[in-house]
Amino acid sequence: MLHTHVPISYLVLDTEGRVLKSSYATAELLGVHRLHLVQLPFSEFVQEDCRPLLLALLKQLYAEPAEPISCELALCTAAQQTVHVQVQARVREPGNLCLMTLTEVSPLRDGQKNSDTLADQTAAWEFWVGPDGRFIYMSPSCQAITGYRDEEFLADPELFVRIVHPEDTPPFYPSDLGQYRQGPPQEYRIRRRDGGTAWIRHEGHLVTGPEQAILGLKGTNREVTHERQLRQQLEQSVEELKKLTAELNLSEERERRRIAQALHDQVVQGLAIGKLNLESVLDKGEIADHPVLQELKSILEYSIQDLRDLCFDLSSPLLYDLGLESAIGFLGEKLEQKFGYNFVFNTWARDKKPLGEEVAVAMYQFCRELLINAGKHAEASTVSCLLFQDDERLVLNLQDDGKGFDPERCREGFGLPSIRQRVNYLGGTLTVKSAPGAGTTIEITLWPATKSAKETL
Repeated sequence: MLHTHVPISYLVLDTEGRVLKSSYATAELLGVHRLHLVQLPFSEFVQEDCRPLLLALLKQLYAEPAEPISCELALCTAAQQTVHVQVQARVREPGNLCLMTLTEVSPLRDGQKNSDTLADQTAAWEFWVGPDGRFIYMSPSCQAITGYRDEEFLADPELFVRIVHPEDTPPFYPSDLGQYRQGPPQEYRIRRRDGGTAWIRHEGHLVTGPEQAILGLKGTNREVTHERQLRQQLEQSVEELKKLTAELNLSEERERRRIAQALHDQVVQGLAIGKLNLESVLDKGEIADHPVLQELKSILEYSIQDLRDLCFDLSSPLLYDLGLESAIGFLGEKLEQKFGYNFVFNTWARDKKPLGEEVAVAMYQFCRELLINAGKHAEASTVSCLLFQDDERLVLNLQDDGKGFDPERCREGFGLPSIRQRVNYLGGTLTVKSAPGAGTTIEITLWPATKSAKETL
Protein backbone atom coordinates (compact mmCIF):
# COMPACT_ATOMS: atom_id res chain seq x y z
CA MET A 1 0.00 0.00 0.00
CA LEU A 2 1.06 3.56 -0.61
CA HIS A 3 1.27 4.51 3.08
CA THR A 4 3.95 1.89 3.71
CA HIS A 5 6.26 3.84 1.38
CA VAL A 6 6.09 7.14 3.25
CA PRO A 7 9.53 8.34 4.48
CA ILE A 8 8.45 8.07 8.12
CA SER A 9 9.44 5.25 10.45
CA TYR A 10 6.32 3.86 12.02
CA LEU A 11 4.99 0.62 13.47
CA VAL A 12 1.55 -0.72 14.36
CA LEU A 13 1.62 -3.02 17.40
CA ASP A 14 -1.07 -5.18 18.91
CA THR A 15 -1.88 -5.13 22.62
CA GLU A 16 0.91 -7.68 23.29
CA GLY A 17 3.55 -5.60 21.54
CA ARG A 18 3.79 -7.66 18.33
CA VAL A 19 4.36 -5.88 15.01
CA LEU A 20 1.32 -5.92 12.73
CA LYS A 21 2.53 -3.42 10.15
CA SER A 22 5.54 -1.22 9.48
CA SER A 23 6.77 1.29 6.94
CA TYR A 24 9.71 0.71 4.64
CA ALA A 25 11.56 3.43 6.55
CA THR A 26 11.31 1.35 9.74
CA ALA A 27 12.59 -1.77 7.96
CA GLU A 28 15.49 0.22 6.55
CA LEU A 29 16.26 1.65 9.99
CA LEU A 30 16.40 -1.83 11.55
CA GLY A 31 18.12 -3.45 8.57
CA VAL A 32 15.48 -6.13 7.94
CA HIS A 33 12.82 -6.79 5.32
CA ARG A 34 9.49 -5.18 6.16
CA LEU A 35 7.58 -8.47 5.97
CA HIS A 36 10.03 -10.14 8.37
CA LEU A 37 8.95 -7.67 11.09
CA VAL A 38 5.33 -8.82 11.07
CA GLN A 39 4.30 -10.83 14.15
CA LEU A 40 7.67 -10.31 15.81
CA PRO A 41 7.69 -8.75 19.30
CA PHE A 42 9.03 -5.23 18.91
CA SER A 43 10.93 -5.73 22.18
CA GLU A 44 13.34 -8.06 20.30
CA PHE A 45 14.75 -4.98 18.57
CA VAL A 46 15.01 -3.00 21.82
CA GLN A 47 18.22 -3.18 23.84
CA GLU A 48 17.78 -5.16 27.03
CA ASP A 49 18.30 -2.20 29.41
CA CYS A 50 15.54 -0.25 27.61
CA ARG A 51 12.92 -3.01 27.54
CA PRO A 52 11.49 -2.09 30.98
CA LEU A 53 11.01 1.44 29.67
CA LEU A 54 9.13 0.12 26.62
CA LEU A 55 6.88 -1.99 28.84
CA ALA A 56 6.18 1.00 31.07
CA LEU A 57 5.35 3.13 28.02
CA LEU A 58 2.86 0.59 26.70
CA LYS A 59 1.31 0.15 30.14
CA GLN A 60 0.84 3.88 30.59
CA LEU A 61 -0.41 4.27 27.01
CA TYR A 62 -3.23 1.75 27.45
CA ALA A 63 -4.04 3.15 30.89
CA GLU A 64 -4.51 6.65 29.39
CA PRO A 65 -5.30 5.98 25.69
CA ALA A 66 -6.28 9.57 24.97
CA GLU A 67 -2.80 10.93 25.67
CA PRO A 68 0.19 10.32 23.31
CA ILE A 69 3.38 9.22 25.09
CA SER A 70 6.98 9.66 24.04
CA CYS A 71 10.34 8.37 25.18
CA GLU A 72 13.76 7.50 23.81
CA LEU A 73 14.80 3.90 23.19
CA ALA A 74 18.03 2.25 22.10
CA LEU A 75 17.38 -0.27 19.30
CA CYS A 76 19.61 -3.05 18.05
CA THR A 77 19.69 -3.47 14.25
CA ALA A 78 20.21 -6.67 12.31
CA ALA A 79 23.83 -5.61 11.88
CA GLN A 80 24.19 -5.43 15.69
CA GLN A 81 24.47 -1.65 15.63
CA THR A 82 22.83 0.57 18.22
CA VAL A 83 20.32 3.13 16.98
CA HIS A 84 18.76 5.66 19.33
CA VAL A 85 15.21 6.68 18.44
CA GLN A 86 12.63 9.04 19.84
CA VAL A 87 9.36 7.13 20.11
CA GLN A 88 5.94 8.77 19.87
CA ALA A 89 3.09 6.35 20.62
CA ARG A 90 -0.68 6.61 20.75
CA VAL A 91 -3.64 4.22 20.73
CA ARG A 92 -5.50 3.94 17.44
CA GLU A 93 -9.13 2.86 17.20
CA PRO A 94 -10.63 0.46 16.27
CA GLY A 95 -8.79 -2.57 17.55
CA ASN A 96 -7.00 -0.85 20.43
CA LEU A 97 -3.79 -0.90 18.40
CA CYS A 98 -0.63 1.07 19.16
CA LEU A 99 0.63 3.41 16.43
CA MET A 100 4.30 4.20 17.05
CA THR A 101 6.50 6.63 15.13
CA LEU A 102 10.29 6.42 15.38
CA THR A 103 12.66 9.33 14.86
CA GLU A 104 16.36 8.56 14.87
CA VAL A 105 18.39 10.62 17.34
CA SER A 106 21.70 8.75 17.02
CA PRO A 107 23.38 11.65 15.16
CA LEU A 108 23.12 13.66 18.37
CA ARG A 109 25.40 11.17 20.08
CA ASP A 110 28.33 11.74 17.74
CA GLY A 111 27.58 15.38 16.91
CA GLN A 112 27.54 14.78 13.14
CA LYS A 113 24.19 16.45 12.37
CA ASN A 114 21.10 17.90 13.98
CA SER A 115 18.27 15.74 15.26
CA ASP A 116 14.69 16.01 14.11
CA THR A 117 13.23 15.26 17.52
CA LEU A 118 11.22 17.85 19.34
CA ALA A 119 13.28 17.36 22.47
CA ASP A 120 16.47 18.32 20.64
CA GLN A 121 14.93 21.29 18.84
CA THR A 122 13.46 22.85 21.94
CA ALA A 123 15.32 25.15 24.32
CA ALA A 124 14.17 22.97 27.19
CA TRP A 125 16.67 20.65 28.80
CA GLU A 126 15.05 17.22 28.46
CA PHE A 127 16.38 14.05 30.04
CA TRP A 128 15.54 10.45 30.96
CA VAL A 129 17.03 8.62 33.91
CA GLY A 130 17.08 4.82 33.87
CA PRO A 131 16.34 2.56 36.85
CA ASP A 132 20.09 2.20 37.48
CA GLY A 133 20.44 5.95 38.12
CA ARG A 134 22.24 6.67 34.85
CA PHE A 135 20.94 9.04 32.21
CA ILE A 136 19.49 7.25 29.19
CA TYR A 137 19.00 10.48 27.30
CA MET A 138 20.13 14.08 27.72
CA SER A 139 19.08 16.70 25.17
CA PRO A 140 21.92 18.75 23.66
CA SER A 141 20.19 21.94 24.83
CA CYS A 142 21.70 21.26 28.26
CA GLN A 143 24.97 22.74 27.00
CA ALA A 144 23.39 26.13 26.22
CA ILE A 145 22.00 26.23 29.76
CA THR A 146 24.79 24.68 31.84
CA GLY A 147 27.89 24.86 29.66
CA TYR A 148 28.27 21.07 29.95
CA ARG A 149 27.72 18.72 27.00
CA ASP A 150 25.13 15.96 27.08
CA GLU A 151 27.92 13.36 26.88
CA GLU A 152 29.33 14.63 30.16
CA PHE A 153 26.03 14.08 31.97
CA LEU A 154 25.65 10.65 30.39
CA ALA A 155 29.12 9.64 31.53
CA ASP A 156 28.83 11.18 35.01
CA PRO A 157 25.26 11.21 36.42
CA GLU A 158 26.38 12.91 39.65
CA LEU A 159 27.42 15.98 37.63
CA PHE A 160 23.72 16.87 37.68
CA VAL A 161 23.86 17.11 41.48
CA ARG A 162 27.26 18.79 41.75
CA ILE A 163 26.29 21.80 39.65
CA VAL A 164 23.30 22.61 41.89
CA HIS A 165 23.95 25.73 43.97
CA PRO A 166 25.11 24.74 47.49
CA GLU A 167 22.29 26.76 49.08
CA ASP A 168 19.61 24.93 47.05
CA THR A 169 18.34 21.37 47.04
CA PRO A 170 18.61 19.22 43.90
CA PRO A 171 15.20 18.23 42.52
CA PHE A 172 16.31 14.59 42.68
CA TYR A 173 19.33 12.35 43.10
CA PRO A 174 19.87 10.02 40.10
CA SER A 175 21.18 7.30 42.41
CA ASP A 176 18.03 7.36 44.56
CA LEU A 177 14.92 7.77 42.40
CA GLY A 178 12.84 6.18 45.14
CA GLN A 179 13.02 9.48 47.05
CA TYR A 180 11.65 11.49 44.14
CA ARG A 181 8.47 13.35 45.03
CA GLN A 182 6.26 14.40 42.16
CA GLY A 183 4.56 17.73 42.68
CA PRO A 184 4.50 21.30 41.43
CA PRO A 185 7.49 22.61 39.45
CA GLN A 186 10.58 23.22 41.57
CA GLU A 187 12.98 26.09 41.02
CA TYR A 188 16.63 25.98 41.96
CA ARG A 189 19.98 27.49 40.94
CA ILE A 190 22.87 25.88 39.15
CA ARG A 191 26.48 26.93 38.74
CA ARG A 192 27.36 27.08 35.06
CA ARG A 193 30.69 25.92 33.71
CA ASP A 194 31.71 29.57 33.15
CA GLY A 195 31.09 30.36 36.85
CA GLY A 196 27.77 32.10 36.32
CA THR A 197 24.49 31.24 38.01
CA ALA A 198 21.27 30.24 36.28
CA TRP A 199 17.79 29.62 37.67
CA ILE A 200 16.16 26.35 36.59
CA ARG A 201 12.53 25.20 36.78
CA HIS A 202 12.26 21.41 37.03
CA GLU A 203 9.27 19.23 36.18
CA GLY A 204 9.30 15.45 36.07
CA HIS A 205 7.40 12.25 36.62
CA LEU A 206 8.42 8.71 37.48
CA VAL A 207 7.82 5.88 35.03
CA THR A 208 6.72 2.74 36.85
CA GLY A 209 6.18 -0.86 35.79
CA PRO A 210 4.41 -3.85 37.28
CA GLU A 211 3.89 -3.61 41.05
CA GLN A 212 4.96 0.04 40.88
CA ALA A 213 8.58 -0.84 40.19
CA ILE A 214 10.50 2.30 39.21
CA LEU A 215 11.63 2.09 35.59
CA GLY A 216 12.98 5.59 35.27
CA LEU A 217 12.35 9.32 35.48
CA LYS A 218 11.44 11.66 32.66
CA GLY A 219 12.24 15.28 33.35
CA THR A 220 12.30 18.74 31.82
CA ASN A 221 14.44 21.63 32.99
CA ARG A 222 13.91 25.14 31.69
CA GLU A 223 16.07 28.15 32.39
CA VAL A 224 14.00 30.85 34.06
CA THR A 225 16.77 33.29 35.00
CA HIS A 226 15.25 36.13 32.99
CA GLU A 227 11.80 35.31 34.34
CA ARG A 228 13.14 35.40 37.90
CA GLN A 229 14.77 38.75 37.23
CA LEU A 230 11.50 40.13 35.88
CA ARG A 231 9.66 38.68 38.86
CA GLN A 232 12.16 40.30 41.23
CA GLN A 233 11.78 43.63 39.45
CA LEU A 234 8.00 43.28 39.71
CA GLU A 235 8.26 42.53 43.43
CA GLN A 236 10.46 45.58 43.89
CA SER A 237 7.97 47.70 41.97
CA VAL A 238 5.13 46.37 44.12
CA GLU A 239 7.10 47.20 47.27
CA GLU A 240 7.79 50.70 45.95
CA LEU A 241 4.09 51.06 45.14
CA LYS A 242 3.19 49.97 48.67
CA LYS A 243 5.63 52.50 50.08
CA LEU A 244 4.31 55.29 47.86
CA THR A 245 0.71 54.37 48.72
CA ALA A 246 1.51 54.42 52.43
CA GLU A 247 3.26 57.78 52.06
CA LEU A 248 0.32 59.12 50.08
CA ASN A 249 -2.16 57.96 52.74
CA LEU A 250 -0.06 59.57 55.47
CA SER A 251 0.34 62.77 53.46
CA GLU A 252 -3.42 62.84 52.89
CA GLU A 253 -4.10 62.29 56.60
CA ARG A 254 -1.64 65.02 57.61
CA GLU A 255 -3.22 67.44 55.14
CA ARG A 256 -6.70 66.57 56.47
CA ARG A 257 -5.41 67.16 59.98
CA ARG A 258 -3.91 70.52 58.98
CA ILE A 259 -7.17 71.63 57.33
CA ALA A 260 -9.21 70.45 60.34
CA GLN A 261 -6.96 72.35 62.74
CA ALA A 262 -7.11 75.47 60.56
CA LEU A 263 -10.90 75.32 60.42
CA HIS A 264 -11.14 74.74 64.15
CA ASP A 265 -8.59 77.36 65.20
CA GLN A 266 -9.64 80.07 62.77
CA VAL A 267 -13.15 79.63 61.41
CA VAL A 268 -14.80 77.86 64.36
CA GLN A 269 -13.10 80.14 66.89
CA GLY A 270 -14.09 83.21 64.87
CA LEU A 271 -17.71 82.08 64.73
CA ALA A 272 -17.63 81.29 68.44
CA ILE A 273 -16.40 84.79 69.22
CA GLY A 274 -19.12 86.26 66.98
CA LYS A 275 -21.72 84.19 68.83
CA LEU A 276 -20.44 85.45 72.21
CA ASN A 277 -20.62 89.05 71.02
CA LEU A 278 -24.14 88.50 69.75
CA GLU A 279 -25.18 86.96 73.07
CA SER A 280 -23.72 89.91 74.97
CA VAL A 281 -25.88 92.25 72.90
CA LEU A 282 -28.96 90.11 73.43
CA ASP A 283 -28.31 90.00 77.17
CA LYS A 284 -28.81 93.77 77.42
CA GLY A 285 -32.51 93.11 76.99
CA GLU A 286 -33.44 95.94 74.65
CA ILE A 287 -33.47 93.80 71.48
CA ALA A 288 -33.28 90.33 73.04
CA ASP A 289 -36.51 89.23 71.41
CA HIS A 290 -35.72 90.52 67.94
CA PRO A 291 -36.50 87.54 65.60
CA VAL A 292 -33.69 88.31 63.16
CA LEU A 293 -31.10 88.32 65.91
CA GLN A 294 -32.48 85.10 67.42
CA GLU A 295 -32.34 83.44 64.01
CA LEU A 296 -28.77 84.69 63.54
CA LYS A 297 -27.84 83.16 66.89
CA SER A 298 -29.31 79.79 65.84
CA ILE A 299 -27.46 79.91 62.51
CA LEU A 300 -24.19 80.56 64.33
CA GLU A 301 -24.79 77.69 66.76
CA TYR A 302 -25.62 75.23 63.97
CA SER A 303 -22.70 76.43 61.83
CA ILE A 304 -20.27 76.01 64.73
CA GLN A 305 -21.53 72.50 65.41
CA ASP A 306 -21.45 71.55 61.72
CA LEU A 307 -17.88 72.82 61.41
CA ARG A 308 -16.82 70.90 64.51
CA ASP A 309 -18.35 67.74 63.05
CA LEU A 310 -16.59 68.42 59.76
CA CYS A 311 -13.27 68.90 61.55
CA PHE A 312 -13.81 65.62 63.38
CA ASP A 313 -14.68 63.83 60.13
CA LEU A 314 -11.59 65.22 58.45
CA SER A 315 -9.29 64.11 61.25
CA SER A 316 -10.01 62.96 64.77
CA PRO A 317 -7.99 65.01 67.27
CA LEU A 318 -8.50 62.23 69.84
CA LEU A 319 -6.43 59.89 67.64
CA TYR A 320 -3.37 62.10 68.18
CA ASP A 321 -4.13 63.33 71.70
CA LEU A 322 -5.44 60.17 73.42
CA GLY A 323 -4.73 57.29 71.02
CA LEU A 324 -6.56 54.78 68.86
CA GLU A 325 -8.82 53.29 71.57
CA SER A 326 -10.26 56.65 72.63
CA ALA A 327 -10.69 57.77 69.03
CA ILE A 328 -12.65 54.62 68.05
CA GLY A 329 -14.76 54.81 71.22
CA PHE A 330 -15.77 58.41 70.53
CA LEU A 331 -16.30 57.63 66.83
CA GLY A 332 -18.66 54.78 67.70
CA GLU A 333 -20.71 57.00 70.01
CA LYS A 334 -21.14 59.64 67.30
CA LEU A 335 -22.16 57.13 64.67
CA GLU A 336 -24.46 55.44 67.18
CA GLN A 337 -26.34 58.73 67.46
CA LYS A 338 -26.35 59.23 63.70
CA PHE A 339 -27.52 55.75 62.61
CA GLY A 340 -29.43 54.61 65.68
CA TYR A 341 -27.72 51.27 66.29
CA ASN A 342 -26.35 50.16 69.65
CA PHE A 343 -22.54 50.41 69.64
CA VAL A 344 -20.65 48.02 71.94
CA PHE A 345 -16.90 48.62 72.21
CA ASN A 346 -14.37 46.41 73.99
CA THR A 347 -10.59 46.45 74.08
CA TRP A 348 -8.05 43.90 75.17
CA ALA A 349 -4.30 44.39 75.25
CA ARG A 350 -1.29 42.33 76.24
CA ASP A 351 2.28 43.61 76.12
CA LYS A 352 0.98 46.61 74.22
CA LYS A 353 3.56 48.68 72.36
CA PRO A 354 3.24 52.17 70.84
CA LEU A 355 1.61 52.18 67.44
CA GLY A 356 3.23 53.83 64.45
CA GLU A 357 1.29 56.71 62.92
CA GLU A 358 0.76 54.79 59.67
CA VAL A 359 -0.84 51.78 61.40
CA ALA A 360 -2.96 53.80 63.85
CA VAL A 361 -4.31 56.12 61.15
CA ALA A 362 -5.05 53.21 58.82
CA MET A 363 -6.88 51.16 61.46
CA TYR A 364 -8.96 54.17 62.49
CA GLN A 365 -9.92 54.80 58.86
CA PHE A 366 -10.84 51.13 58.37
CA CYS A 367 -13.02 51.17 61.48
CA ARG A 368 -14.72 54.40 60.46
CA GLU A 369 -15.58 53.11 56.97
CA LEU A 370 -16.89 49.79 58.31
CA LEU A 371 -19.04 51.45 60.99
CA ILE A 372 -20.52 53.78 58.38
CA ASN A 373 -21.18 50.77 56.10
CA ALA A 374 -22.98 49.03 58.97
CA GLY A 375 -25.20 52.07 59.43
CA LYS A 376 -25.93 52.62 55.74
CA HIS A 377 -26.31 49.06 54.44
CA ALA A 378 -26.57 46.48 57.21
CA GLU A 379 -29.79 47.70 58.92
CA ALA A 380 -28.22 46.46 62.15
CA SER A 381 -29.57 47.07 65.64
CA THR A 382 -26.26 46.27 67.36
CA VAL A 383 -22.66 46.70 66.18
CA SER A 384 -19.92 45.21 68.36
CA CYS A 385 -16.31 46.27 68.03
CA LEU A 386 -13.30 44.54 69.60
CA LEU A 387 -9.83 46.08 69.44
CA PHE A 388 -7.11 43.62 70.42
CA GLN A 389 -3.39 44.33 70.63
CA ASP A 390 -0.38 42.32 71.78
CA ASP A 391 3.32 42.61 71.11
CA GLU A 392 2.89 41.42 67.51
CA ARG A 393 -0.66 42.01 66.29
CA LEU A 394 -3.31 44.67 66.12
CA VAL A 395 -6.74 43.17 65.46
CA LEU A 396 -10.02 44.94 64.74
CA ASN A 397 -13.12 42.73 64.87
CA LEU A 398 -16.51 44.18 63.89
CA GLN A 399 -19.77 42.23 64.15
CA ASP A 400 -23.28 43.33 63.35
CA ASP A 401 -26.67 41.62 63.52
CA GLY A 402 -27.86 43.14 60.26
CA LYS A 403 -29.23 41.60 57.10
CA GLY A 404 -25.88 40.24 55.94
CA PHE A 405 -24.89 39.49 52.37
CA ASP A 406 -23.20 36.91 50.14
CA PRO A 407 -19.47 37.79 50.07
CA GLU A 408 -19.01 36.03 46.72
CA ARG A 409 -21.75 37.97 44.98
CA CYS A 410 -21.11 41.31 46.69
CA ARG A 411 -17.31 41.28 46.80
CA GLU A 412 -17.18 44.53 44.82
CA GLY A 413 -19.65 46.35 47.04
CA PHE A 414 -19.66 48.33 50.27
CA GLY A 415 -16.10 49.64 49.81
CA LEU A 416 -14.52 46.33 50.87
CA PRO A 417 -12.17 46.06 47.83
CA SER A 418 -10.62 49.44 48.69
CA ILE A 419 -10.18 48.46 52.34
CA ARG A 420 -8.75 45.06 51.38
CA GLN A 421 -6.28 46.69 49.02
CA ARG A 422 -5.00 49.06 51.70
CA VAL A 423 -4.81 46.22 54.23
CA ASN A 424 -2.73 44.24 51.75
CA TYR A 425 -0.45 47.22 51.24
CA LEU A 426 0.24 47.15 54.98
CA GLY A 427 0.92 43.41 54.91
CA GLY A 428 -2.23 42.60 56.87
CA THR A 429 -5.21 40.33 56.38
CA LEU A 430 -8.96 40.94 56.05
CA THR A 431 -11.56 38.22 56.50
CA VAL A 432 -15.29 38.52 55.88
CA LYS A 433 -17.92 36.13 57.21
CA SER A 434 -21.49 36.87 56.23
CA ALA A 435 -24.63 35.34 54.83
CA PRO A 436 -28.05 36.75 53.97
CA GLY A 437 -30.01 37.20 57.20
CA ALA A 438 -27.07 36.13 59.40
CA GLY A 439 -25.22 39.38 60.04
CA THR A 440 -21.62 40.17 59.17
CA THR A 441 -18.23 39.72 60.87
CA ILE A 442 -15.19 41.50 59.50
CA GLU A 443 -11.74 41.10 61.02
CA ILE A 444 -8.63 43.07 60.11
CA THR A 445 -5.21 42.04 61.40
CA LEU A 446 -2.09 44.17 61.09
CA TRP A 447 1.42 43.43 62.31
CA PRO A 448 2.72 46.87 63.27
CA ALA A 449 6.44 47.48 63.56
CA THR A 450 7.70 49.54 66.51
CA LYS A 451 8.43 53.10 65.42
CA SER A 452 10.55 55.78 66.97
CA ALA A 453 8.98 58.03 69.58
CA LYS A 454 8.60 60.79 67.04
CA GLU A 455 6.55 58.54 64.76
CA THR A 456 4.34 56.91 67.38
CA LEU A 457 0.95 58.07 68.58
